[in-house]
Amino acid sequence: MWAAIILACSLELDTCKNLANPDVYRTLDACLDSLGEGIVAAETNGWTVINYTCLNWKNRDLEMSV
Repeated sequence: MWAAIILACSLELDTCKNLANPDVYRTLDACLDSLGEGIVAAETNGWTVINYTCLNWKNRDLEMSV
């Protein structure tokens, strides 16, 4: 099971937040697809994406995408 996580900050980089889709994905590919959608949504709403990843809950390994 995978979770999509995005770190996004304001344009001034003085405010940051974690963006996470509440859905859990069965495959890494599905999680990465969700990240793509999430990045577009964050940037559309004025956030700067700093980093993003998929977390494998089974072994808690991160698949770093940056």
